[in-house]
Amino acid sequence: MRIIFLLIMWVLFVWHSFSYIFWVHSNQSNAVDDILQFESQFWVKNKIVGFIFDTFETGDLNFFQKQVNLLGKDRIYHISISPFGYTAKEVLDWAYDKEYKRFFSFVKKNNLKVIFRTAHEMNWSWYSWSGNPEDFKKMWQRVYKLSRDEGLTRENILFDFSVNSIDLPKWKNGRMIVCNPWYKKISNCLSFEDYYPGDKYVDIMGLTLYNWWRARSKYWAYWRSFANLLFDKKTKIFYRLKKYWKPIVIDELWTTAVNFSGKWSFSKVLNSYKYNYYWKNQWLKNAAKTLKQIPEIVAVVYFNKDKTNWFKNPMVWELDWSVFNYRTNKIYTGVLDLYSNQSGKLPFVPTKQEILAKYVDIINKFVKFYSMADIEKIKKVKQKLELLKNNKQYSVLVEYLIDLANGFLSLKSWF
Repeated sequence: MRIIFLLIMWVLFVWHSFSYIFWVHSNQSNAVDDILQFESQFWVKNKIVGFIFDTFETGDLNFFQKQVNLLGKDRIYHISISPFGYTAKEVLDWAYDKEYKRFFSFVKKNNLKVIFRTAHEMNWSWYSWSGNPEDFKKMWQRVYKLSRDEGLTRENILFDFSVNSIDLPKWKNGRMIVCNPWYKKISNCLSFEDYYPGDKYVDIMGLTLYNWWRARSKYWAYWRSFANLLFDKKTKIFYRLKKYWKPIVIDELWTTAVNFSGKWSFSKVLNSYKYNYYWKNQWLKNAAKTLKQIPEIVAVVYFNKDKTNWFKNPMVWELDWSVFNYRTNKIYTGVLDLYSNQSGKLPFVPTKQEILAKYVDIINKFVKFYSMADIEKIKKVKQKLELLKNNKQYSVLVEYLIDLANGFLSLKSWF
């Protein structure tokens, strides 16, 4: 019975002791020079590095190979590749096969560990793959199958079902509406749940969160803390994601530094952008404190892209997104608090050798128990192991223990 207890304790450890990993996206051009410089300056390492590719042509592959060469293969790569311009039905009918296969083949060849994010934020109506949940689900399942056809498994790739924190479908007259849970009940509008392709095809639930502060003049652009965004009382987004019983990753986290009182003006925005360090640093520190209390969130990405173009062609609402940028020489050290908890675990399936090496003590205790047990006890324990065998999280260890049990049964039958 002791071995069963140890196995159960192991499963509880795997599933309930998550703490988040923090990482950042590469910069606007997908280069990683800022990341490497930041790591060197502050003695931190991004266990995961994010990339967003609007296409994945041969040139993208060659560029990505160079970035992998710079970063090394001991990291996890968070990759967003989406079929921009294609509907879910078109992708289902092979419109984007070449790009997907090119990427999956690259991952297999290089033996990378990848969080794969595709057709993201399907619950926002303006993406080409949105609007038809049934086509979307079939498309997702087909892309998943393509990864398996290229020889990938959960040892290399985790499929990330990444939603926006707000469900924003089109109304019949073309007017954009927010499909909050209460409104869905009376209008049957679309929400991310309608697009969910099934547990078999999803490894991670993803989420994007943005704090606009007063960078925009809209009435909804106001200061919101990380906790206020995550636990939004209207959307209930976090609690809805939790219902799927899968690890949660914040795929894009973002805050501007732009905050001020009084009437909105562009001059106030620019002044705040140039001089307001305190509020953004404080926002990052508070986010770190909140995250430490949420074991369901296993990883967080900061969307480290500055789209201001250094004010040559300013997009007012995208000012000051990055937390470090060595071209503008702006570094928010509050982000270091987010690096303070780097013991997170992502649900990649480890190799058989990794599992067995990690649980040498359990195996030794198992062997000792069997060497002293009689045949009837061995058979009872073996039956209980068989019941646990279907859980993929520890099937390799269980199968190994069953093999050991069979060996002991064969040996004892001689005496």
